[in-house]
Amino acid sequence: MGEVDPFARVAAHSSAAPFDNAFEDGGFSVELNHEFDTTDLTLIAASRCFDTTTGIDADFQRMDLLGVRAQAQELDESSFEIRLASSGANVLDWVVGAFVFDQTIAATDDLLLGVHGRAYGDLLTQAATGGALSFPALEVIFGLPAGSIFANGTGTRNEFDYSANGFAVFGQGTYHINDQWSITGGLRYSDEEKDFTATNSLANEPFSQVPLPPSLAGLSAFQAFPATDPYSISFADDNISGTFNVAYNISGSTSAYVRYATGFKSGGINLSRNAGRNGTG
Repeated sequence: MGEVDPFARVAAHSSAAPFDNAFEDGGFSVELNHEFDTTDLTLIAASRCFDTTTGIDADFQRMDLLGVRAQAQELDESSFEIRLASSGANVLDWVVGAFVFDQTIAATDDLLLGVHGRAYGDLLTQAATGGALSFPALEVIFGLPAGSIFANGTGTRNEFDYSANGFAVFGQGTYHINDQWSITGGLRYSDEEKDFTATNSLANEPFSQVPLPPSLAGLSAFQAFPATDPYSISFADDNISGTFNVAYNISGSTSAYVRYATGFKSGGINLSRNAGRNGTG
């Protein structure tokens, strides 16, 4: 067959599992500014959506072991910010403001067997047991319908619902000691909450659901599509971050400064079908 070039970006796939990658992306933002006598007011509102549907041949070769792995995601997010800042030349320049953010994600993840999945899995089972067991034999042992283990179109589907919201208030001021020296200090308080729920809405490959006796524990590798319990988690985090800066104006185009600052990024939640524990133990 010749040597395979790993950088050729060529991959095999089954004709029964065509590649698909479709998405819609859109959004808007609006900014309003108003000048008062000694202050400036700024309002910014924004919204964005991103919807995607993908389908891949999950086994990446010409046999149809796994059907199309279909994944879909709908993401919506919005934000609003308000700032009030000093204007003009001042001994003390300052800005205060607040920011709010909201995000929701609804996603699905399908992983289903293809036409050749049963025959391939049956051969592997016979090889692993020295021919002592096969899928038909296991169906008899566990009282499963004939032809049901690794049947075409069986597998798992998981649905995810995620939401996040946060707010922050902040302020910063710069005190001009003279024309050359200035001191800047600022603080920001951030608070975020995230909620996630995963639901296993389909798990119809029967062998993946049966408890195995110790004598057949070696076949657990073939339980690739187990049902998982509904899984929910909530996460909250807050933080106070700040900055402090001393600056020296050497000339109209050159300055030197020393700065210390901290930042904040809250933790995340993985939207994974493995988030829930195995419902069969």
